[in-house]
Amino acid sequence: MRDRNRSARSHDQPFSTTRGREIDCEQVHVLDLKEGRIVRHEAVRDDVTMLQQLGVFPPSPAVALRMAAWKVGGRAARAAEEVTRRAAEAASSV
Repeated sequence: MRDRNRSARSHDQPFSTTRGREIDCEQVHVLDLKEGRIVRHEAVRDDVTMLQQLGVFPPSPAVALRMAAWKVGGRAARAAEEVTRRAAEAASSV
């Protein structure tokens, strides 16, 4: 499945400078179906273009320092573990 997302930013985001401007990015999704259910999903997305259009890439020096501190301090790993745990819980409840 090929998807092209276009939207106008009509709400404020704390990190975004794109209010009212159009965002346009493409994605390709590959779905494996078994007995009418999705059993595997892979995606190829143009995240760099999307982040540039959102106004957050490249990050400012202050944001880059915060990101580095988040990674070095272990917060990134803890957040990834939490997301993985929640995804497993959600998957087991289906």
